[in-house]
Amino acid sequence: MYYPPYQPDYYAQQAQRIANGFQPPMNPPQIVSFPVSSIDEARSARIDNPMNTYVFLDGVNGKVYTKRIGDNGAAVLQQYTLDNPPTPMTDAERIAALETRLAEYEKGSVT
Repeated sequence: MYYPPYQPDYYAQQAQRIANGFQPPMNPPQIVSFPVSSIDEARSARIDNPMNTYVFLDGVNGKVYTKRIGDNGAAVLQQYTLDNPPTPMTDAERIAALETRLAEYEKGSVT
């Protein structure tokens, strides 16, 4: 069994730190983002850290959701809509765009 080395001044140092107002460092708030496909996914997403703001990007519907813990301890979900949402492409348009990009790549004009 392992025992840490004896430190005679450990408790005295801890008491001095507490008396001086020492507080352990806290993690700063962060912004965490996830892709989602609907508002239901954003609603059901779990929030791990109450200091963080979670951003959910819904590219298909052109919306952005933010979720955080409010002052009363309940989750607050806000919805934002993009002014110019992307128009969905048909399969034929997507194939044509990919073929154009492939042709440009083969010519060497795309890096």
